[in-house]
Amino acid sequence: MKAEYGAFAEEAAPDCVDVTELVKRLVKNGQRRIPASNDLAGDPASMVEKELKIDLLVEGRPQSLRVDEHKTIGIPEGAEIVRATYGVISDDPPPEIRAVNVTDKLSALVKDGTLSVLAGNDLAGSDPAFNVVKEMHVEYLYKGRRKRVRVGENQMLSLPLENEQAMSIPAYELSANARGDMTILAWKPGAFVISMASGKTVRADIASVPAAMEIMGPWALSFPPKRGAPEKVTLDQLISWTDHPDAGVKYFSGTATYRTTFVWNAKKEKSERYILDLGDLKNFAETTLNGKAMSLLWKPPYRLDVTGVIRAGRNDLQIKVTNLWPNRLIGDEQLPADCEWDGKHLKAWPQWVLDGKPSPTGRLTFTTWHHWDKEDELLPSGLFGPVRIRTVKEVTAQ
Repeated sequence: MKAEYGAFAEEAAPDCVDVTELVKRLVKNGQRRIPASNDLAGDPASMVEKELKIDLLVEGRPQSLRVDEHKTIGIPEGAEIVRATYGVISDDPPPEIRAVNVTDKLSALVKDGTLSVLAGNDLAGSDPAFNVVKEMHVEYLYKGRRKRVRVGENQMLSLPLENEQAMSIPAYELSANARGDMTILAWKPGAFVISMASGKTVRADIASVPAAMEIMGPWALSFPPKRGAPEKVTLDQLISWTDHPDAGVKYFSGTATYRTTFVWNAKKEKSERYILDLGDLKNFAETTLNGKAMSLLWKPPYRLDVTGVIRAGRNDLQIKVTNLWPNRLIGDEQLPADCEWDGKHLKAWPQWVLDGKPSPTGRLTFTTWHHWDKEDELLPSGLFGPVRIRTVKEVTAQ
């Protein structure tokens, strides 16, 4: 965990956009005439005349080039881009960063994997930026994945975040049957005393709940044809497609199908319900268990009640997972260009498209807007798990 509290200098003012990395990529790809236009990064200041400013080094000497909107900056041969900004540019110096490191204090407050803390001067031990509204920036790991979050001064920070908490296991859930009887679904053992809005108090004592069974695989993962991926790969453990060594899997976008079998030896009890918990995934899942299609899952928690479908002995599980398109577009950017661009706009329809032929460079996608570059970060995709069968005790509350 890393955490700082104080006043931070923003990379650009609210009506300015930092386009340094974009300009660097354009220059790296051989484009040395950079247009000052909204194509760079949208319109940071509507109905206002904007500017493009590029700071660079030429033979080690700093230079600053600046033009009005709709004009072009020419980058000298061999120049090194230091910073590029587009928008309403101020000549005032950037604000000073005045922040204190509160990493150790936050780490000491973590209890049972959770954190709840007020971002304020008391936490920092002093006011690092008097008369300035401050923030707390926190970087942390959750289930092996790096996360970042910001909270304003005098606001509460609770980790895990709401969507992460949704994937955690509750102690119990409360429901009512057709007769109005209150039922407690206990995910964990305990003595539950629940006060209702009506003033009624319901109770239930759950001595034990069977442990969850993890479905270990291996997983057969198959891909549709003509999407750049192999027909099938085998995964000994669940990973993001972006971490797979095969480029066809790494850059795949679309729907891929996981298949495995597992043996379930538990004896069904009338007082128990059985939940298939897929853990974490990106972005949508269609699940079939023993030939029975289940509900589409599109947000956490990714769980399904399989009480009437799971059976003693062998079970066949299929999970179709669909991700988003950026990964395939980024993958195609690894290949030579098959068209010409005017900034981010398509310069003209390439002849191979007009002729209805495949891309001459092997690309699988074609767009009229240059959305992504080859250095852009891939989006986590696929089924991450862990996939488990969970048992929930169903008790009529007293």
